[in-house]
Amino acid sequence: MNEVVVSAWAQISGECEIKYHVAPEEAEIQVGGRSGFIIFASEAGLAHLIEQSTKALGALRALRDTP
Repeated sequence: MNEVVVSAWAQISGECEIKYHVAPEEAEIQVGGRSGFIIFASEAGLAHLIEQSTKALGALRALRDTP
């Protein structure tokens, strides 16, 4: 599957509650508690999310550290 079913956004601060649950075929990432935002991802999707998030974090830190 190569599509987004729902387009939405969420703002995540350093204090934001983030929990996860796993099932045999996917992981559920819950951001912001029960009334927050939920992401369901396959193993490959979760690995891709982590890869891109790591790159984004590096770019954000590099931008912050640029004089």
